[in-house]
Amino acid sequence: MIRKVRVSPRITRRWRSAFLTTAIVGLTAVSFRPAAQSQTPGAAADILILNGRVYAGAGAFHEAVAIQGSTILQVGRSKDLEHLRGPSTSVIDARGRAVVPGLNDSHVHFLGGGLGLQDVDLAGLMTLQHVQQKIGAFAKAKPDAPWVRGHGWLYSPFPGGLPTREQLDKVVPDRPAVMMCYDGHSVWVNSKALQLAGITKDTPNPINGIVVKDPTTGEPTGVSPCGPPKCRAANRPA
Repeated sequence: MIRKVRVSPRITRRWRSAFLTTAIVGLTAVSFRPAAQSQTPGAAADILILNGRVYAGAGAFHEAVAIQGSTILQVGRSKDLEHLRGPSTSVIDARGRAVVPGLNDSHVHFLGGGLGLQDVDLAGLMTLQHVQQKIGAFAKAKPDAPWVRGHGWLYSPFPGGLPTREQLDKVVPDRPAVMMCYDGHSVWVNSKALQLAGITKDTPNPINGIVVKDPTTGEPTGVSPCGPPKCRAANRPA
């Protein structure tokens, strides 16, 4: 019996890029039967990668891998997989290079994402009223929390594209509040947070950041477009 493993068609297309230094298979820690134990009479591979170091999981390495459609047909020695070569097979000589599982990340920040589960999620809210309602309800449900934290707000609900401290003061007037933008590049705080941080109209812009100030009064508006590390630090107050 042949052990077949499904892989993404998108990953399969990547195998056809002959310029790749390292071939990538869309698998994670999968164990295969050696070619000597897995014969495929009559089958022809769409892609055949030979003369490589194919990692098949559990510390096992092989020379070659055969792919048909979105299925791994077989791994083993290059000479043992030659029977899978057909007239339309695309053959790639890995020339000793690594062929490893593809680890496809959806851009998840595990630590920040995990900690963010404790905060108010503002993702997808399209009006200022809805943003304020959700923050207010969250703050009311956590009366003992020293800070009110949140993330995910969009620019579009706010007149002019940026929020203000007054809009946050309206729903969290009693303690500091800090809200991270959906893109991780802007932070929105209320007046209590500004006071605690010592940010005033005389505060200069930080490195790689801006303290947005009212053009008339010069007072900080409560929003700061800044580099992600600085914003993350601001959103995880001690």
